[in-house]
Amino acid sequence: MPRVGGESALHVLIRSPTCCLADIEALVESVATESERHALCNAKSTNGTTPLMIAAMSGGRYPAPRAVEMTSIARYLLDRGGAGRTITASAGKRLRAADLAEQHGKVRLAAELRALEAAQLGAWRAEQEQLHEQASGTASLADCSFAAAPAAAPPVRRCTRCGVQLRECKFTAARRAVRSGEQTNPLLAAFFADERLGGSERVMSALSSPALHALNNKREFTREFTEAAAMLFALRRLVSSEAEVGAEAEGRWHVVDLCCGKAFLATLIAVAHPDWSVTAVDLNDEAYLPHFADLPQLSNLRYLRADVLGAGFVGEVAKAVAREGGARTVVLGMHLCGLLSLRAIELAEALPEARGLSLAPCCLPGRRWCPTASWCEPGDHHAKYDRWCDFLEGKLGAAVRRRGDGGDGGPPGGSVDLMRCATCADDEPVVAVEEDAELPPPSCRREVVDAIVSSKRTLLSGVWAAGCG
Repeated sequence: MPRVGGESALHVLIRSPTCCLADIEALVESVATESERHALCNAKSTNGTTPLMIAAMSGGRYPAPRAVEMTSIARYLLDRGGAGRTITASAGKRLRAADLAEQHGKVRLAAELRALEAAQLGAWRAEQEQLHEQASGTASLADCSFAAAPAAAPPVRRCTRCGVQLRECKFTAARRAVRSGEQTNPLLAAFFADERLGGSERVMSALSSPALHALNNKREFTREFTEAAAMLFALRRLVSSEAEVGAEAEGRWHVVDLCCGKAFLATLIAVAHPDWSVTAVDLNDEAYLPHFADLPQLSNLRYLRADVLGAGFVGEVAKAVAREGGARTVVLGMHLCGLLSLRAIELAEALPEARGLSLAPCCLPGRRWCPTASWCEPGDHHAKYDRWCDFLEGKLGAAVRRRGDGGDGGPPGGSVDLMRCATCADDEPVVAVEEDAELPPPSCRREVVDAIVSSKRTLLSGVWAAGCG
């Protein structure tokens, strides 16, 4: 059946405000074969939404008349074959039909969907346990990496926790491409050459776990991998700078990864440095992330759900940092959009435990924040981005200087208002450090990492001496 805008005719019909059960029955029964009817009831739009999901979140709260009708439609779809893939299919942020029904006030429908989902996942797990045991002699599916599935494994393998289809491990594929010479990106080559990173079988075993399918299934895997690798190497430079002033580079470190998305960077750090603590911060629901609890190698990673631009954000992170018992802290932010870069600088300066910051600015703030700023002037977008980086470099340099002069780092919430209009200050960076040089504190570095597969390749890093703040 033809699609419009990535949605099938059934998607469009259920979204109609006048849709009723009779209309759905007529459309489904008009399809010629049973297999085609099943496919129609389970069809996904381009963002992963199924007809059952639309019914689950439409019509308002039960028992409103429209909600009653949508509940009847959802149950009909289940009867017509939607109890398989559709139950565990996830939309944009891995919300399933049961989650959507619960969010929209259809409590009984949500309970029915969760029971069916649990039964389906149990059946999948039992089936795949048996297949793995027969093919490889491995009794536990949890022990099986999907980096190299047995030849007899089924063509469609699914996560036994959420039902998402498992594909080949992209970390393993990337290492294979680097070693064969097919992939020549310097960041990826350095990652897989490092015996504490991709050159370690311990690290690769963790990265190929099915629990991390949220990373391995990413469409823009190479871009995110190069971004994370660049930030990881910047973090190592910051940590090594501590050794220059008498502190041990190893030992207890705490990394705060701001706006972590699916925690790609946080995962690499936590796996590579099991003796460090990592706090990944974002506003997404935890269901959006990999299944960290299923992977013992990631017991050092915590997720903090918080609004980075919220009024109490710095205080929330300060509490999380304090729980680490005074561990030296580094703040990271990869591709921070707009004002998020300023908030990262504010956070790093406000935390007494912080020893440095590395951030990669992304898109520019809106003109409403400061319409007269230099990056709002007409001109090439790349030139405006460079001017935005100039401004951030000045702000970071000023923060490093204040900490280097013995500032107390400010109370939780920040003592310096970095979110004010950009034209209110003309800060200059402290001693700039060349890209290939060491980064002795207090100092800052600005570098363009050409190997990042993105148009935004600038990293800004600042470090202050142990004991400052």
